[in-house]
Amino acid sequence: MAGKNELMYRAERRPSPFFERNVVGSCSRSRGSARTKEDAGSFVVEAPMGSNDYALIERRKHLPDLLAMLGLAFDQLNTMAWVIDTEGEIVYANREALRQVGTTLDEIQGELFERSPWRSATEDAKQTTRDMIARGLRGESSVVEDFIRGAEGNPVPVLFSISPLYDPSGKIVALIPEGKIISDLKGIELELKKERLETQMWIDSMAAMVIKSDPDGRIISCNRAFLKAANLNMDEVRGRFICDISHFGKQRKGRNLLRDSIRNAKDGRGCGIEIDLSFSQEVSGTYFVNINPIKDDSGTVVLLVMEIMDISEQVKLRELMLVREQEYSARLEREVNRIRELLKRTEQFNKSVIDSVPMGIIYLDADNRILFVNPKMQYYLEGAGVDKKCVIGKTLMELGMHPANALWEDASADYQREAVFGQSRMILRNDTGKKFFFEVLSGPLKSPDMHIKGRVLTFNDVTEKVRLESELLSTRIQAEKINTMSLLISGVAHEINNPLTSVLGCAEYLTQDVQLDGDLREISHIIVEEAGRARDIIRNLLEVTQNSPISEDCCDLNNIIRSIVGLRINELKTMGVRVIIELEPDIPQISIGETLMKQVVVNFIQNAADAIVQSGTGDCISFRTMREDEWVVMEVNDNGPGIKEEHQSRIFDPFFTTKPPGKGTGLGLSITYGIIQRHGGSVWLDTATVGGARFIARLPTAHSSSFPDTSCHELAWIPSTVLVVDDEQNLCRILSKYLKSLGCEVDIASNGRQAMEKIENKAYDVMLVDVRMPSMDGIELYQRIKAKYPEMLSRFAFMSGVSELDITATSTAATVPVIRKPFSRKDILRFLSTLGR
Repeated sequence: MAGKNELMYRAERRPSPFFERNVVGSCSRSRGSARTKEDAGSFVVEAPMGSNDYALIERRKHLPDLLAMLGLAFDQLNTMAWVIDTEGEIVYANREALRQVGTTLDEIQGELFERSPWRSATEDAKQTTRDMIARGLRGESSVVEDFIRGAEGNPVPVLFSISPLYDPSGKIVALIPEGKIISDLKGIELELKKERLETQMWIDSMAAMVIKSDPDGRIISCNRAFLKAANLNMDEVRGRFICDISHFGKQRKGRNLLRDSIRNAKDGRGCGIEIDLSFSQEVSGTYFVNINPIKDDSGTVVLLVMEIMDISEQVKLRELMLVREQEYSARLEREVNRIRELLKRTEQFNKSVIDSVPMGIIYLDADNRILFVNPKMQYYLEGAGVDKKCVIGKTLMELGMHPANALWEDASADYQREAVFGQSRMILRNDTGKKFFFEVLSGPLKSPDMHIKGRVLTFNDVTEKVRLESELLSTRIQAEKINTMSLLISGVAHEINNPLTSVLGCAEYLTQDVQLDGDLREISHIIVEEAGRARDIIRNLLEVTQNSPISEDCCDLNNIIRSIVGLRINELKTMGVRVIIELEPDIPQISIGETLMKQVVVNFIQNAADAIVQSGTGDCISFRTMREDEWVVMEVNDNGPGIKEEHQSRIFDPFFTTKPPGKGTGLGLSITYGIIQRHGGSVWLDTATVGGARFIARLPTAHSSSFPDTSCHELAWIPSTVLVVDDEQNLCRILSKYLKSLGCEVDIASNGRQAMEKIENKAYDVMLVDVRMPSMDGIELYQRIKAKYPEMLSRFAFMSGVSELDITATSTAATVPVIRKPFSRKDILRFLSTLGR
């Protein structure tokens, strides 16, 4: 669209003939003695100076501005618009009109409108344009649907109109053509025609006859099936009543029924009727007529839709079914009589079946005394030591059989009142006290006159099933204990690790003080060492009670055994236990962390020593190591009492212990088993050993390339700015001191909300964020940064006082680096180096 300055330029420098003849001329004619002349491209009016002359001159000075504003208004239209003079020449075309044909105002100004690119496509278009201009000059507006050739030569449908433009005196001074692109309307019109055609085709394809009528039943349209049945065309049926086209023969009732149904539908009540009618005098049939009213938005019935289906075959089939049903009833009666005779002959057969049923059966009389037992029940009783000769006439209680719960006992009399079946378990104890469990189904035993005279019981031996259920219940209880312990340890670890991190950090900070005297320095080192020991204990508990990721640390097994035995040797001597070690030299390191392996060795020693001391049997524990291919094998032997056969399958179960209450937790061997299994090894009890116990552990060897050297304390990369986010203020202060000593600029936030405020105002090289915090935790902070600042995710790291499971459970943060609390200066150095890479 031309700018305002350009339009004003056109108005001042290049006045159109239309402007000279009509706009300026009209001003001249309004003043009889006025005249115009062109003065340096502007229009000036020379006239005798009357009382209003100065105002007129002032208005005419602003005519170019008015014309520019008129052009701006035209260009805002989303339709094509022109201004043509009374001779049909184009004075102005708006931006939309120029864009449609790809031309400019300079190219078409002054050209006849009928010869312009918009109207010169065909001779008919030119003639139509001339006719519309003629009507416009007569003061009439006209509208016509036509098309133009677009800028790319394609035909574009347009709705054209031409209206006259009057001056204040009522004279037509110009015409305003307007063109509206109706491509979308044409598309909608074609789509509606297509949908209408598809609907009619769909209705015509229906086998049923479909009629659309007015509320009184006069036919408006119908499908092809109805026209074919009536042998008429659409013009012949339109406007007629269905009752006038159909033939009801002598059944006047059918005609009245159809009329009543149409009246009901007119009142808004749809209905369906079954009537006999025909569309010719010779052939008739039974039809189902379904009439549904169609209502407008106000609820007034405006149309009726009738669906007429020929159900002559269905009626014939229905009548045939009635005949067949009568025949079937007679045949059924004959069959019942035959079965009654058969039942009499099969009574003996049924007894044979009962004798061969693979479950025990007992008949009881009204006094609960045994009347009959089948062979399978006899087999059960004999297995429990009950003489079959003493069974008949006894009660179940007298045989040593008792209900497993009181409910069955209370329900035992219900059979006398109601014909109900009950299920329960019963226990049979023999003379040795051994228990046999049975699942029992009970029901009433009726006489031929349907009086209850006793009950029948079926028995199924479930002794083995009960044993398995008991073991399963014990396993579930143990699993619940482990789960509860895991939750407890996780919570305690989080609460301990935060202050422990502060203690470890402060102690390490003191050790770096060169002015510290010898005693204080020694005390500081002791604090660091003991805090590290407490950290290892907590991590060990978390790794045992949760499926934590496997550590990539490795250790020397021989050194571990020597170290633990050396620490415990005096204690074991006072208990009367000696230790023998046979260690193969130069065995490779194993891929289990030092702390965990120490726990394994301690558990083996403690378990063997407790067994020797409590039983008073044996006095020796031995360790032996050797290499087998890619494995390191450790054997632990003792000459104590050994492990009973019934306990051997459960020694690695959590909480299983043979020690007296208060003397053991049942977790030692379970923890040992879990540590070795999670690292790809295996451990088992050698059941072939006679006297004492022998455990064998196969441990995976470590490859030197798999474990990075962690002895380097130098930091390869130092971040410039670090954000520490933790609700533990002491931890934040000591961590801040250490990072500042490395040359880092450190900011502290106590929760995720404060951290977000700092991140929005400042970019950080590293963000160390605690997982568990009030207000907004670390996981939610990570998710917000991921959504708002995804480029910062590579700088994000978690600090966690518990297992990584808290983080990996949330898949969106599963790949974030984690440093475990409590951490030392060395841990921070190593972690920052990892982030730098």
